[in-house]
Amino acid sequence: PQLGGHLRMHPEDFPASASHQGKPGFQTARDLARDVAKNPRITILNPASAVGGYEGGLLGVTMGQQFIHVRASQLVVATGCYEYPNLFQNNDLPGIMLGGGVRKLLNLYGVKPGNNAVVVAADEEGLGLALELTRADINVTAVIDERPHANGSAAAAELKRLHIPHLLSSVPVAAQGRKRIQSLSVAPVAEGISPKFDEPKTFDCDLVCLASNRAPSLELLRQNGGTVRFDAALNQMIPDALPPNIHVAGALTGFQDLSIHLMQGRIAGLKAADCIQPLESTRSDELKKLQAQVKEEQDRYRAARTPRHF
Repeated sequence: PQLGGHLRMHPEDFPASASHQGKPGFQTARDLARDVAKNPRITILNPASAVGGYEGGLLGVTMGQQFIHVRASQLVVATGCYEYPNLFQNNDLPGIMLGGGVRKLLNLYGVKPGNNAVVVAADEEGLGLALELTRADINVTAVIDERPHANGSAAAAELKRLHIPHLLSSVPVAAQGRKRIQSLSVAPVAEGISPKFDEPKTFDCDLVCLASNRAPSLELLRQNGGTVRFDAALNQMIPDALPPNIHVAGALTGFQDLSIHLMQGRIAGLKAADCIQPLESTRSDELKKLQAQVKEEQDRYRAARTPRHF
């Protein structure tokens, strides 16, 4: 495994508010990984997994055949989230893939996973994946969006410009095919009501990208005394009360926005450093400024979300 996580799979540039503005995600990941590797005060354990959190800041870490005890006074948890598939008939046919897997094949390995795709989405991340597929010369026959509206989304406007059908308030109900996916049936759904199975639409495809459901990797956080709660706007569990020595950043917070992730990571690092030794005034001012910026960005992200009730 290489440092950089899901940033390595993102070709788009960061917006002007990001700390690495003007560079695509994979370049940002490369720059950050290089800076970490060059820092003599940072020890990298790779490939390694933190498998347990115990009293007194003790972490159990496996690396190959070794089991390592790591004692930390401050812990930054940035374990990301998992995608999981939508529930519908024949959702395990070959050619039905999670959105992250499709993005990894496209942008990390240069593999074209199909020729005609249907994308199932519930946020801007899913719409962005549909646009990435079109840029890779994959025909997107439809985007199935669980939301009732897209709140003036720039990605939705681009789909409209490209004449790609964007079906709102819709969900997949059945996949057809024998050895692999050949078509996908979708149905409209109203708030609080089951899909209208008697009003399906069917789209021919050899690839279905499921990019709507995520669950955060909160196991390590909870083992170390943190609590979680469900956030309706973000449609997932998120960290709630945190012990004073625990800091969080990234996709496990429920925000699927690379700029927010970078700011959260910077804030978590500064707060952890401040707990060990008080920050000098310039760093303290930077922390306050970043906290104000990330709150503004998170509020804007929330305002653009539509809570799902079905």
